[in-house]
Amino acid sequence: MKQLDVRIYWRATDPLLTPEAQSAAARALLQTALERDYEIKGPVELITDAPGKKPYLKNSKLQTSITHTAGLVACAVSNVPVGIDAQAGRPIKEGLPKRVMSPQELSGYDRRESTFFRLWTHKESALKQLGLGLAGGMRSVVFDPYSFKCLSHPQFSFFYTVQNGIHLSVCAPQGSAFSLFSV
Repeated sequence: MKQLDVRIYWRATDPLLTPEAQSAAARALLQTALERDYEIKGPVELITDAPGKKPYLKNSKLQTSITHTAGLVACAVSNVPVGIDAQAGRPIKEGLPKRVMSPQELSGYDRRESTFFRLWTHKESALKQLGLGLAGGMRSVVFDPYSFKCLSHPQFSFFYTVQNGIHLSVCAPQGSAFSLFSV
């Protein structure tokens, strides 16, 4: 693996799985990826230093991030800090854009579901990459609403795709090479 390689693994799941079952499926996917491409055997041991902090792999320098949503689980593995988020497309609740978007983003927001979820997944993946999670505040990460370039963290690079109607974003340092695998 080169220094800035980011491997993204995803798998379609039953959209009716409970959040607990989705979480277990995401951890199983990470285990599959680690065994397949990194020769790391045995159960995945994710450790966190404090509540709300990003978990990391025990006894490994690899950086990982996992996500799950109705219909999909995914993980990212890299030698550099990485964050991943997936969101199933759905109607946007009244007032949610104002709680998530900065004034600049709101001014250019076209009210399309695809725009909203691209911004959401970019923001959450950036917060995960920083090790903050949602506690870091969605409005603290600011994007140009037209180009989707990260204005608050220009050192970040993003990968974005829609798989089976689910929005998936990955955040890593600028210059990262992203590879996507359906497992």
